[in-house]
Amino acid sequence: MADERGLIQTLHASPAGLHVYEKCGFRVVETSEMDLRLWGVEEVEVRRYMTRDAKGKGEGEGV
Repeated sequence: MADERGLIQTLHASPAGLHVYEKCGFRVVETSEMDLRLWGVEEVEVRRYMTRDAKGKGEGEGV
């Protein structure tokens, strides 16, 4: 629906979702660290802010 409306899409990707979103045409525009100790997990996870321009007609669907 975002493509039909010509909207730019943005998201905050975990390491697990990064490659899925890249296959869909998203690109990383910024990274940050998320301290998971606030939720009882002893690690810091890198999060990626991603964006994707609207696809025009005839462009691939990604995944």
